[in-house]
Amino acid sequence: MRFRLSIRTRVVLAVALITAVGFSVLAIVLARYSLDRQIRQVDDELDIDEGVVIQLFVAARAEGQPIVRLSDTGRLVQLVDADGDLLLDNTSSAGIPALVDASELRDRNLTKAIPGLERTRIRVRQVPWNEPAYLVIGRSVEQIYDANDALARSLVIAVPALVLVSMTVAWFAIGRALRPVEVIRASAENLRARDLGGRIASPNTGDEVQRLADTMNALLGRLEAAAQRERRLVDDASHELRSPGTAVRALVESRPTDPEAAARHDRAAVAALDRLQVLMDQLLVQARYDQRGPAPTTPVDLDDLLLEHAAQLGADHPELHVDTTQVSGGQVTGHRDDLNRLIANLTSNAAHHARSTVTCSLVEQDGRVHLAVEDDGPGIPLPDRERVFDRFVRLDDARPHVGAGLGLSIARGIVEVHGGTIRATGRADGATGARLAVDLPAHL
Repeated sequence: MRFRLSIRTRVVLAVALITAVGFSVLAIVLARYSLDRQIRQVDDELDIDEGVVIQLFVAARAEGQPIVRLSDTGRLVQLVDADGDLLLDNTSSAGIPALVDASELRDRNLTKAIPGLERTRIRVRQVPWNEPAYLVIGRSVEQIYDANDALARSLVIAVPALVLVSMTVAWFAIGRALRPVEVIRASAENLRARDLGGRIASPNTGDEVQRLADTMNALLGRLEAAAQRERRLVDDASHELRSPGTAVRALVESRPTDPEAAARHDRAAVAALDRLQVLMDQLLVQARYDQRGPAPTTPVDLDDLLLEHAAQLGADHPELHVDTTQVSGGQVTGHRDDLNRLIANLTSNAAHHARSTVTCSLVEQDGRVHLAVEDDGPGIPLPDRERVFDRFVRLDDARPHVGAGLGLSIARGIVEVHGGTIRATGRADGATGARLAVDLPAHL
């Protein structure tokens, strides 16, 4: 397994790198700025010295006086020729060789170390003389450079110290920020695959970490609900499959020897197998809708499907009157096969319980499609109007027991996948009977 540093360590190292680079650049800029600013101050003072020396030089030349007496201002003052040879100097520069050589006469300002002297800031200016001559004024800047060197040494010590402080602060700050994450990890580690009722501890921080914990808890809630649905389906299926399975086995084991009785026996066994096959198919359909598949995206004309099933219902049950006068246009977004099964289950349920009439209605209004199927049978008691959509529910009332009790449960699964609702009520006209009403979002 490849070794990797923790997030905390990586972030602290990144902070250290950024801090070190940032403070180093800042220190260099600061030291450079301080030196340049002080050198500019020296240049400003040399401007003043230059003006004073020029005035004294001009006055001395006019009066025939030597520059050595009149230009002694406490600065190094020299007059050199075009070859850099010393012509005149003042008392402060007595005994000092020329401050510049011929190659430096073109420079207005320069800093150099003079042999036997400190580092000196030098100003050069050409002046009128019997021959090409240059006035050279110098001022020591050794103290400035010494102070700048001391600042640089201080920054060399300060920068690592600041980096260390930044790393320490970052280490504790990141540790505190990641503490809720560790709590979440520990909570998740304690969860068991068979115990989805537990939840992750949600820190009350109001930030991304809390939102992460809440999202994970919501996911656990959905997983728990899905697991409960699967367990209920398995429990219900095992109970419902036991009876037809036992019946088929009994029929197979007790087959009579008389040919006529054996034929009847075989037909009963085939019928029992057919019922078992229908039950298994419905269980598979129910399991598929319990998974809550992807949202549908295809436009479906629901009125066409309803009219098709109504026509088929009238053909299969000629004793019933199927009323479709209240069916108008309505288009939804969905899976056509699923919606086809939905209407088939609703109309089949109505046909099983109707005495004489099945009424179908559909209308699109305010962005919703309202579909309803009514029968004039015994109706559904008020306490059972929600329970009737559960799996394997057979009401103990006047309604005859038909099928495995999965039709309306499957219908509710289809409706919920399509973002709608389904409910059982009494007939709209108040007469005896049941009304199954479906509300779905219209196709935009």
